[in-house]
Amino acid sequence: MDLRVSYNWLREYLPGLKATPEEVAEKLSLHSFSVERWKRMDEGLDPAVVVGRIEKIEAHPNADKLRVVRCQVSGVRDQEVKIVCGGSNLCEGQLVAVALPGAKVRWHGQGELVELKPTEIRGVKSEGMICTADEIGLFEMFPHKEREILDLTAMGVEVGVSVTKALGLDDTIFEIEITTNRPDAMGMIGLAREVGAIFGIGLKIKDLRLKSGRNPSRPPLTLRGGDRLDVKVEVPKLCPRYIAVAMDEIKVGPSPWWIQRKLIASGVRPINNMVDITNYVLLEYGQPTHVFDHTKLTPDTRNLKPTIVVRLAKKGEKILALDGKAYDLDEKILVIADAEKPVAIAGIMGGEETGVHAETNRIVFEIANFDALTVRKGEHQLALSSDSSTRFNKGLPVQLPEFAAGRLVELAGEIAGGYVVQVVDAHPREILRSAQNDKNVKVSPKEIAERIGVSIAPAQMKKYLTALGFKVAGGAGTWTITFPYWREVEAGGLADIVEEVARMHGYHTLPSVLPPGVLPDEAPNIQFVHEHAIKEVLRGAGCTEVYTYSFVSADDIRRASLDPAHDALMLSNPLTSELTHMRPWLGISMLKTVAQNEKERARMQLFELSNEYHPRGAELPDERQKLIVACAGTEQYEGDFFFAVKGIAEHLSAALHLPALSFEKVAGAGNGPWVTHYHPSRVLLCKTGRDILGVVGELHPSLIRAYGIANRVAFLEWEVKVLLPHIGSGRAYRAPLAYPPVKRDIAFVVNKEVEYATLHATISKVDSLVYSVELFDQYEGKGVPAGHRSIAFHISYVSSERTLTAQEADRVHEKLVKMLETKFNAKIRD
Repeated sequence: MDLRVSYNWLREYLPGLKATPEEVAEKLSLHSFSVERWKRMDEGLDPAVVVGRIEKIEAHPNADKLRVVRCQVSGVRDQEVKIVCGGSNLCEGQLVAVALPGAKVRWHGQGELVELKPTEIRGVKSEGMICTADEIGLFEMFPHKEREILDLTAMGVEVGVSVTKALGLDDTIFEIEITTNRPDAMGMIGLAREVGAIFGIGLKIKDLRLKSGRNPSRPPLTLRGGDRLDVKVEVPKLCPRYIAVAMDEIKVGPSPWWIQRKLIASGVRPINNMVDITNYVLLEYGQPTHVFDHTKLTPDTRNLKPTIVVRLAKKGEKILALDGKAYDLDEKILVIADAEKPVAIAGIMGGEETGVHAETNRIVFEIANFDALTVRKGEHQLALSSDSSTRFNKGLPVQLPEFAAGRLVELAGEIAGGYVVQVVDAHPREILRSAQNDKNVKVSPKEIAERIGVSIAPAQMKKYLTALGFKVAGGAGTWTITFPYWREVEAGGLADIVEEVARMHGYHTLPSVLPPGVLPDEAPNIQFVHEHAIKEVLRGAGCTEVYTYSFVSADDIRRASLDPAHDALMLSNPLTSELTHMRPWLGISMLKTVAQNEKERARMQLFELSNEYHPRGAELPDERQKLIVACAGTEQYEGDFFFAVKGIAEHLSAALHLPALSFEKVAGAGNGPWVTHYHPSRVLLCKTGRDILGVVGELHPSLIRAYGIANRVAFLEWEVKVLLPHIGSGRAYRAPLAYPPVKRDIAFVVNKEVEYATLHATISKVDSLVYSVELFDQYEGKGVPAGHRSIAFHISYVSSERTLTAQEADRVHEKLVKMLETKFNAKIRD
């Protein structure tokens, strides 16, 4: 996953860190996780934009929507400026962002930066500008309506200070790719531990562990008997630990700016202080948490206690989640429930009904550990994921909740005024006892060095490991290395120890040595060779290769006049609701591609060589490799799309040296799905020898409309398993002409019902001297009788024994003319 990380926040755990953001990014990328990019939070924000306080607002004498504002812009009393402003939310005493002359802003957040100068607006001199957030590059932090100026009043910032400093925006944000095997680094503390180890700096964090027998110093509130929380874990294997912390006298409201700033920097939208601190702890410790409104948990009717039950959902149950969507549950989904109903999808998302709101004063924090596989399956089944499930589905240590719980209590007391009334720590003893048995491995420094391939001093190895939290015991011969609790889930063997030492030493420092000997030569796979040849020919013909998902939706399949239940394979764990089935026809993916690009490309020649999947009952699916070439767009080709794909078929056949390619009419239902997918009178079977390769043709208008395509589309659709054996088999030596050809042209009018293929074959066989027949023109319209067309060929006559005379060629040509007149009732044109 990608994590947005604040450099300043990172330094709070590493007070000794002196490295610049650039140095941190470089070292972290070399020794740990890749820093993809970084940027300044105050990028584009001019230091000359300062905090001002509105002292007085007066009407503009010449404009109804403008005001004349007197604004204090310095800590020095009476240092005011007069500004003409059209902000819709101006009020006296308000703290605002003021751009003074010389500052650069974007007018209404648009265009290039403009340097401000004192100016006269409708007859009144203005000495600066009261800014909206988008005019100074802060719209993402402070979304607003049109004409709403940036209100800084609630932040308690100091007048005269630059907005950058006042808001704490002098920070660098890293975008770091955390590998999926390192959930311990999916929080600020884990990342700080990595950075500290790389730079040799100690980590500074509080031990705030909160356990069931320990409450803050303030005495708990005496509640009625029915208010005590009851927690039950019905499936301990799926929920090894569940901590619930009940707090009272909570005041829900906006979080202080220091929390909001860190959340925004991390890409999280602030909501209210209770939700914000759960997100804060998630970002800090990597431990997901949740908060319930205590009063919304339905009590058990037997003991009147508000109840939390961790159980599997019942078939038919539903939940309205915090994303505003309702989800159908079943026995495979782990939920958190009260006495009546599910109130959260365990490890994924809370429910709307028990969420905190402005009137909430009693809450319950959930800090739990859930089975990674169960969470992952739940995500896929519901097509729902969250920042919490992203971490839970990697596997988290059962010791982590007690640290996160203590931090939640500290933050809630600090910013919401609440205090703890009850702590419940539900966990099977044997699971926690097993987790508390430290995982260790016995290894010698020599083994580690041998596997890395370089000599590293044992003392240096030990320094690397202890900096990362490992405990190293033993002498020079054999070490017993104990893993820290935060690494026990994903690590545990010799290979993990070797990797830790190698990366801390630096992969970039290892010598580059080519392996000795001769690399083995693998025999070429003839199928891959042929596939490559097909693609090269098509690319050379101006076609663009596309790569599409093998998954489509049920809707996509229905639009192709196929039945998802019988013609396609449904996935048991689809990634999204749009990718639920294996495609039964490659044309579905190609049509979706054409639809997506039709408005952007006037002319398209696309191709894909890939698989389609057909059910075979209980057996594995029948995977058929297809080649589809599509001609489409808003700009017609010469002729039309049908002739374009037919030309590509002929070119492909010639370039791949197939046996003679022939075209035949599609003769009904016996020719497969082509009958329904293609226009009945604009589709031809393609044959090489006796084998049917597939078709070339224009798609049926109803099919094109079903995919939202406005213009005609033509496909070449061939079966690859039929095509491959024929590649190269039509290659035959043809000696160059020993004698020059005599060329004649012939043009004639013939009934439209006479097919080109019939004419070509008949002309080619009229005499042994006919060497080649090439169509160069056809025409219908003015001057040609209705139901007829004019067609013209280049004819070459050649003898293998001598140079033909003109008279000999003319005799054969006359023979050809008589045959056309007699057999096809053709009218020869001059």
